[in-house]
Amino acid sequence: MDIRSSLENIGSLWAAAAAAVVAGPLGVWAGEIDPPDPAGLAVKMAVPFCCICLFLVWIWGPALGRTARRLLASATLLLGLPALALYLLTYFSVVVSQPVPTQDGTRNIRVTIGNEYRPGVEPGNLLPAELLMDYAFDPGKIWTPASIRHNQVKLNGLFILSFALLSTALGLIAVRPTTGKTQDGTEVPA
Repeated sequence: MDIRSSLENIGSLWAAAAAAVVAGPLGVWAGEIDPPDPAGLAVKMAVPFCCICLFLVWIWGPALGRTARRLLASATLLLGLPALALYLLTYFSVVVSQPVPTQDGTRNIRVTIGNEYRPGVEPGNLLPAELLMDYAFDPGKIWTPASIRHNQVKLNGLFILSFALLSTALGLIAVRPTTGKTQDGTEVPA
């Protein structure tokens, strides 16, 4: 691939795909549905992963045949959308968000909870948010560290995976095929 054909591959569709790749994780972060623990880590990791996926598609995508590109775009889209849905389902089952009054006004605190209670903790009929209020909003006092860490890794992994797959799909949809030339000089799309 020479520079001229590389520059021809950058079109408005490709620019839109690149913008969506960066806007996706940042939009989720701005809406506060990114993994809360460690704060901002998933977005900081997802954006470079998405850019790498887009860059790899930009390099190798034009060399793929039309059928291969369509199959790969379909596969990554069909894997990325359920991964994103699974992330959201997991997020809303293991992240507790609670407005807490502070001196500066109300602040929204988000924490990842675990699946296994510490010995001596009897939740009874209390919801996780109610339990957290009883334990000064410290999930480590309620759930085992291993179960909290398991949910944090699951959330961060699903977040990064889903956006990387969706970025790959967008890139494959946006990429233009390389053209070959026959002996008489006419261009033939790949």
